[in-house]
Order: sequence, then C-alpha cells, then structure tokens
Amino acid sequence: MKLSESLRKNIIETGIGRIVNKFHLPKRRNVMIFEEILTNYIKTSINSGHGEEMKNIAKHWAFLYIKNFLPKIITRIPNEIFLNTIMRNVWTNIGLLDNFKITRKGKIITITTLNEGISREIGKNEFSQGLWSGVLSALYNSDAENIETYQYKNTCKYTFRLKDTPLNISSKGIDRYCDFNTLHKQFSNSSFENALKSKTFVLKGNRIFFRGKPVVMGENTLFHIIGHKGPLIEKVAEISYECFRKIIDKTSSMERKIFFLKNMLQIFGWGQTTIFYRSNGDIIVSMKNQPYGIQKEEDNWKFLSNVVLGYLFLCDKNYTISKTVHRPK
Repeated sequence: MKLSESLRKNIIETGIGRIVNKFHLPKRRNVMIFEEILTNYIKTSINSGHGEEMKNIAKHWAFLYIKNFLPKIITRIPNEIFLNTIMRNVWTNIGLLDNFKITRKGKIITITTLNEGISREIGKNEFSQGLWSGVLSALYNSDAENIETYQYKNTCKYTFRLKDTPLNISSKGIDRYCDFNTLHKQFSNSSFENALKSKTFVLKGNRIFFRGKPVVMGENTLFHIIGHKGPLIEKVAEISYECFRKIIDKTSSMERKIFFLKNMLQIFGWGQTTIFYRSNGDIIVSMKNQPYGIQKEEDNWKFLSNVVLGYLFLCDKNYTISKTVHRPK
C-alpha cells in the first residue's frame, strides 16, 4: 500500500508532533528526518573508522523492531515468504528500497536489493549490513553472521550464515513502550498530514520531499540507540547545519526561523514543541509527547538535540547546548 493511501485510510495516523503506523500491531511511533542528515552522519562515522559501531547500532535497532512490532500471526508465515511478499511491499511502498529478494539454502541466506535507502546515497557501508543481520537474527531466532557483501549505489547483495546460537537483546517491553507513547491533548494543527495537504511537503512516488530534499520516515528507537552508542555525535550539529543552510532563506528573520523549527519538529513527529527566546539570547526548546524508544536503556535525545543545534547555527554559529533536562514519563 502506497504512503498516500496509508494516510487516506488512516493506517498512518498523524497528530501534533506524532506519527503512528497502525499497520503493525501494536502501534509503533514513527519520526521523520532529512535523509541527508542521517546518511551523512553514517558516512562520516564509517569514514572515520567507526563502521563496526554503526553496524552494531543498526543490528540492535532492526532486531528490536522485528521482535517487538510484528503481529504474532505473521510469525506463522514462513520467513522467506513473509520477507519476499509482505515486508517487500511495506518497504518499497514507503520508499526504503525499490526491490528486495531473499533466498535460503540450509543455514546460508542471500539477500539482494535494488536502490536501498542508505546504500543508494553513500554506497558501501556497514550500517546496511547490520540492518539485514538484525532482521534475520530476529526472524530466524539465530544470530545471522554476514560472510560476504557486495554493495553498490543501485544494487547490493548480502550473504549471511545462521549461527547455532540466538541473538538476545532486551527491550523495555511493548506495553511500556505503548504506555509511554500514549497521545495527550493536542493544541495546534501542525501535523504531517496537514503539511502534505498544504503542499509544504510533496510526495513523489513513495518518497517525501521538502524543497527538493528527501525526508525519511522510520521507527524512533534508532535515534535513542545512536544517542547511547553512536560515535561522533558532536559532528551531527555541523551536518545538520550544512543540510538546513541549503533550504532555509538566510535573510529570513530570527522569528521566522524559530517558527519553522517549531513546526518542523512537530510535523516530523518529534513531539509538541514550544520554543522560548529569552532577552539574553538563550533559546529554550521544550517538547511534550516526544517519542520514546523500545530499547531497554533510558531514552536519549542527543542526536535530536544536535540536529536542532545545527539548525540554530542558521541564527548564530555561537550557539551551544548548555543544558538538557529530561523529565522521565
């Protein structure tokens, strides 16, 4: 089902600062981010020698995603059929890749992809290897070891061996995840669906664009894991700035820049946002109903904080993050 059709049929439910995908039971909390920010962070980390860390982050997230968000009835379908039909349609229809095929011979599994999200932008990368390893490890209840990889921007081929031992990664539990992400009262109309109706964002096929920049949608736990385990988090602010400076009018007023930031955070599903500008020049970004992850560790918004900081560099390059206060739910 296409993204536009999912919105029309209310399978993807949007609200103020919140995007929920109801295709999966239980619901999962989605967020959006400019593709350039995520891929350039991954590329910068890998090029700096942190490929193995990025692989482990991706594997951690993909494993938790499959283990926690698939309806139980799906587990009765043979894994190869499930991946080659249901998940292929889901992933292609939200623009994560153009095509996908899995084959299995004993303990050896081969995956071929066409124009997959991260690889189509940066080519060879360990992050995508980790994603597929996490998916297979969860579905087959066996740690999937990547033994061969061919990655190009338009096509990739991965070969995995299923080990005799399972992969075990704990989560905070789906009940707690759903409780944390319960929607509270809304106070404005800045939702993703409204942004599409007003043509602030444009759907081209199954991909979302803002002023020509692609935006990706996914379950939010990834960014909490990056906050805990990601290398070079301090680079995110500059990567964010380089992205935003190309799409935001540098001559626009401080007020307009702040107004856009508030609406963007809400439309992208990061929570109901209020921004205070103090007379001494300090900016306070306050968020309610922010997305909580399924990972066992505490939620961590370091990645998001640095994306916001990079945006604020449009106003003044001297801004820093002086304090972050997280009030546990």
